[in-house]
Amino acid sequence: MNRRELLHASLAGLLTQLLLPAADAAETYRETLIFQQELPAVSLEDWTVRVVALEFPAGGAPTPAHRHPGFVLGYVLDGAVWFQMQDRPKRRLSAGQVFYEPPGEIHVTTYSASDTQPAKAIALVFGAADQALTLPV
Repeated sequence: MNRRELLHASLAGLLTQLLLPAADAAETYRETLIFQQELPAVSLEDWTVRVVALEFPAGGAPTPAHRHPGFVLGYVLDGAVWFQMQDRPKRRLSAGQVFYEPPGEIHVTTYSASDTQPAKAIALVFGAADQALTLPV
């Protein structure tokens, strides 16, 4: 292939990519902001993140009150949960919603919002590597 043919093929490929319908691009990738939270002013030196899978059985007992030395970001994967931090109203979070636990604040409880369907969530627990994941109240 000579230079002219190579240039022509390259331009044709570029134009094809640039002129793809917007719908095709939306089918391959979409970005939607679902949560934004200011984070505490902490140094992340010697910190770690632990990713924890959480399962809440249908009609199950509420989690006991606890706290975390660091902060927690969580995402409800399936079902719905009741979630409450101290001095805040209890909230019902459904699949696709996010929760945040500030450092040291008391997490009063979480449990499945249904007597017939379990719920699942994932939590990213940030904290000093040498500290416990969860602390009792």
